[in-house]
Amino acid sequence: MSDLDDARARFERLSTADGVLFDMSEAAWASMERDDFAQTTGERAKLDYLKGVRDAVKRETSEALRSWRAALERDIAQQRTRTGSRRIERSR
Repeated sequence: MSDLDDARARFERLSTADGVLFDMSEAAWASMERDDFAQTTGERAKLDYLKGVRDAVKRETSEALRSWRAALERDIAQQRTRTGSRRIERSR
C-alpha cells in the first residue's frame, strides 16, 4: 500500500470509530431521557468517559486527515513532476 492509501485507511478507521462513539453517546442520552433523568449516575459516568475518548479520537482523526492531505499533495506533486518530464522529452 502507498502512503496515500495508508493515510486514507487510517482516517476512515478513525472516522468510523468516532461515529460509533457518537452513537454510544446518543444511546446513553436516550436511556437517560427514557428514565426521566432519574438515577442516571451510571449513564452520566458513561457520557463523561465517552467524551474523553471521543476527544482523543477526534484529535487523532484530525491528525490522520492532515496526514492524508499531505500524502495526497505529495502524490499530486510527483505526478506533476512525471508529467512535466514527459512534456520536456516530447518537445525535444
